[in-house]
Amino acid sequence: WTHSSSSSSSRRSAVTSSNILSLSTMTTHPLTRHTQRRRPRHVNTTMLFCFALVVPFGTEPALLAVQMQERAGIFSCDAHEVYSNTSFLPTVPTLAINVVDTPLECEHGGKFDTQLNVGIFGKVWAEVIRSGTFEGYKWTVKVDVDCVFLPSRLRVVLKNHTGADLHQRGMYLNNCKYGLHGAIEVLSGAAVRTLGSGWHRCNQHSLRTCKGPCRWGEDLFLDQCFSDVLKVYRDYDSRLLTEDRCDPPAGWSSCRNGTQVAFHPFNNIESFRSCLKTARKVEAITMYLK
Repeated sequence: WTHSSSSSSSRRSAVTSSNILSLSTMTTHPLTRHTQRRRPRHVNTTMLFCFALVVPFGTEPALLAVQMQERAGIFSCDAHEVYSNTSFLPTVPTLAINVVDTPLECEHGGKFDTQLNVGIFGKVWAEVIRSGTFEGYKWTVKVDVDCVFLPSRLRVVLKNHTGADLHQRGMYLNNCKYGLHGAIEVLSGAAVRTLGSGWHRCNQHSLRTCKGPCRWGEDLFLDQCFSDVLKVYRDYDSRLLTEDRCDPPAGWSSCRNGTQVAFHPFNNIESFRSCLKTARKVEAITMYLK
């Protein structure tokens, strides 16, 4: 999904504003019903489960095909799932698609000029939890299709975030000084379970905060949900994301920074391939020099 997020320092404090998106108003959210799934006996603490939501129109199916061909992005994680509202994408005809029964069009707007997609991603997260794949991995990573993502770099970064098991409700990683941006979201397994059981509470909190439906994107909702309602531990790592809406350095889109896990956005095939090629070349040179 192509998201845009705020580059204003008021982003996190804006929950007091009354102009904000509608979450589902159902009494029990689907996430809540799937969090009692039995956990596997063995969880690999170094491996990644990654997923992406693909809109079946526009450039996203083609970008997904590039990543599948190159074994890049989520296809370079230890396990992956792809979600859409259709079971077949012509650009990746052999790929299994997890179907989410919801329209994927949404309004664009709100104070932060973002995709107002909380309701959509509520259903996606419900399906992720229902599938249960995340339970076998310590970290779950949600990635936008137009994000150039290097899982090998994320594994290095996560070595500095070994305290996830110390927090009963889990841990999530903030990726921007202005608050969580949705291009890449990194959650511990416990945080995913906490989200599943607490989504309805977060929904009610947002309705009270905004005195009605909040005009937010999923990333702001998730950040507020975890930090203000569910009390999931929040850690920050500037290496997670370089993005046009988080004050990137000059020349950031060349993707020559060898420490960054993800670059966003690249929503046409040529620019996506160029960024991925450069990032991989930098990575290969770095490994050679070691």
